[in-house]
Amino acid sequence: MGTVLRCVRADYLKAKRSMLNVIYIIVPLILALAFAGYFHISSWNRTLKISAFFEMLGIIYPFLVGIIVGIIAQRESQAGHYQFILSTVSSRTHIYIGELCFLLINSLLFYTLAVGSFALMFPFTSISGYVQVIGLLLLSSTPIYQIHFLCAFIFGKSASMGLGIAGSLLSAIMLTGLGDVCWQYIPWAWSVRFMDFWLLATTNKDAYLQSCSTFYVGIIINIVAILVLFAVSIMWIRLWDGGKEND
Repeated sequence: MGTVLRCVRADYLKAKRSMLNVIYIIVPLILALAFAGYFHISSWNRTLKISAFFEMLGIIYPFLVGIIVGIIAQRESQAGHYQFILSTVSSRTHIYIGELCFLLINSLLFYTLAVGSFALMFPFTSISGYVQVIGLLLLSSTPIYQIHFLCAFIFGKSASMGLGIAGSLLSAIMLTGLGDVCWQYIPWAWSVRFMDFWLLATTNKDAYLQSCSTFYVGIIINIVAILVLFAVSIMWIRLWDGGKEND
């Protein structure tokens, strides 16, 4: 545990005065302000406004993850071509866990700022409801980080950013009728679909009870995906000998 905490602390020191601070702090505040401000003058009904905000978060976040993880991979590559990781074979597992914790802590910060700022200007549920929303968003974003970590460290920053763009497009597609039949199996669909079910549960309990089984299937698959990706990532990083040079 001590090694993991030191890795997390080291990541925060590396992130000082970097683009990561802008993405994790400034971007959610701007998004919340823009949407809440527009909704105050919009004629949309309240449920549609809340749904649009959640959908925006779910669509834009994969793109941001592609940038974030790409920046981290590039930083490690430029610092002696991953020598910090490669020279510590015995604690590579701790390094990976530390990197993942760093990403998830900042993801929690991003969602808390986005949802909290939006709620201050456009209240829509109780405190427990906000906690549920942030928890579901964090759960759904975890496998996205894990996938991007593998992609960025194996193929480079450009691949991670390209995957982020594709992921955002796929998130948007999964909101259509096409997503109704397969969204449970698509990691990039989980955030937008989880938010749809949460909103349905708070606005139309009967309709939610009729369709909640698919929501539970999605949650289970999400958790299983996190565990499988974690195991795969641990096995990979123990054998890894350096990735593609990041550009």
